[in-house]
Amino acid sequence: MEINWQSDPQATTPLYQQISAYCRQQIQQGNWLVGEKLSAQRQLAAQFNVNRSTIVTVLNDQC
Repeated sequence: MEINWQSDPQATTPLYQQISAYCRQQIQQGNWLVGEKLSAQRQLAAQFNVNRSTIVTVLNDQC
């Protein structure tokens, strides 16, 4: 799974919502498959260049 995401520092939208929107977009565009296994939280945090707690919030927000 390739991640080419950059935060928008000008946005008033929280990072976790920006990441959630990016993930939904990747699925809708067919770049990621529904049900595809995600990387570990620490690896996702490194790929998105955010704190692991932000990734936990993203994952909890999607459930």
